[in-house]
Amino acid sequence: MLLRDSVFPGTPTGAHAPRLGHVVVTRYAMRVYRDRAGLTDRGEYVAWLKHRLTVFEQVCLPSVTGQKKRPDRWLLGLDHAHADDLEDLVDLVAPYPWIEPVWQHAEDDGDDLGWRLPFQRRLADLADRWDAVATTRVDNDDALALTYISDVHRYSTAVFNATPDASDFWIAFTSGAQLVDQHLYSYIHHSPHFLTRVRRTPLPDDPLADVMGVEHANVSKDPNRTVYRPLTSQPMWLENVHERNVSNADRALLVEFDRSVLALFGLETPSPEMVGRRR
Repeated sequence: MLLRDSVFPGTPTGAHAPRLGHVVVTRYAMRVYRDRAGLTDRGEYVAWLKHRLTVFEQVCLPSVTGQKKRPDRWLLGLDHAHADDLEDLVDLVAPYPWIEPVWQHAEDDGDDLGWRLPFQRRLADLADRWDAVATTRVDNDDALALTYISDVHRYSTAVFNATPDASDFWIAFTSGAQLVDQHLYSYIHHSPHFLTRVRRTPLPDDPLADVMGVEHANVSKDPNRTVYRPLTSQPMWLENVHERNVSNADRALLVEFDRSVLALFGLETPSPEMVGRRR
């Protein structure tokens, strides 16, 4: 369990824990999104990007920039074919030098691995500075709890101290929240898409080596894959259901949170015109 005061079961600290780097990964505007959403018309796609920027600025960005422990890098995957349409985003994150656009070029295409290659290239450059690297997935319209990065580090330290030869494991916080129609609900998910993967370095020369290497619904299907699901005393992620989602959908959830829970994600009340609406 990972509670506010401690990690249980308790383990000695520092004995086997490696130097751990943390990289957040976001597919902000890659061709895979455009294709899944059926946005073949340029005008429609530009309007979609404009809407995404507003949601990103209101929901995702403050939850990551406000982390108790800042990630070492945040990589935003972008389609270079639309570089001109993404200038506002690049300007928005410019004050944060640890937030980096990674560009999908024309040659990064042809199969399902294409959109993963920009992340692989940058991670290969970064990972050697640490003994291990955690990669965390967050979509550009969702949010992380402000303790997410620090809690991953606390939990990973416990894993490494309890299992010194650990080299590749996943962390799936099962307790989260969902924002729908300006209401906030408890959302328990066995394999949420807010996953973290922790690997010893150097990383394999493989575009599937990071957190994006396995679809979140399939993480537990391989019996040789180590997946930890810490119990937490608060929701660790927020899924935002709005009118231009690619895949999220509202659930028939029973327990509604008080809206003060938004503060756990560094959020104020999002504008009803932009977020938290059913399609």
